Amino acid sequence: MWSIRIGCRWVSRQLDHLDRVHLIIDFGTECKNLLSRMLVPDSQLRAPMTEILHHPWTVKGFDAPPDNFIPYREPLQLPLDPEIVKKMTEFNLGSPDQIMQELESILRSEDYRHWEMAFRNRLAMQESKPRCAPERNRGIFEFYKRKSDMSCSPPTKQHEVYDPPCHPMISIYYLVREKIERERQEAQNIYQV
Repeated sequence: MWSIRIGCRWVSRQLDHLDRVHLIIDFGTECKNLLSRMLVPDSQLRAPMTEILHHPWTVKGFDAPPDNFIPYREPLQLPLDPEIVKKMTEFNLGSPDQIMQELESILRSEDYRHWEMAFRNRLAMQESKPRCAPERNRGIFEFYKRKSDMSCSPPTKQHEVYDPPCHPMISIYYLVREKIERERQEAQNIYQV
């Protein structure tokens, strides 16, 4: 975590100096803007995934933002699965007790609680919005309508309201859990054939 924060600060300082340094490759102002928003050391101020997906540099040359392939993940709840924590020891992160303690302290932290509450509120808000009629070809002037002018919202995939907190231990927990689920599914498929 410390090295990521230091790395982000270094890259952030380098981005500040990009205008003063002559580079052979010109990133362009949109790319520099996106990188500077992604590499903010403070996670509260860093660009969320939705901003990155809708940034002008990301959608340049496309009709819409790229598909989001981040799997939908519900916020973690206590108690954690000891089988997953035991598998996490294969990454040399410590003993199962140490890993469990660290994960529990993250889940009880004010930052995580704040994110979880914001996640639930965004999800509830999306579910309560009226749905639009099927998409039709819009005129050129309708493209420029403000979102607040629209009386309904298009259907939203659940992962569009998901903006996970960036903590390596939580990411590893999710990845290990998904790997265990995938292995169980593969084993079931073998027995069914």
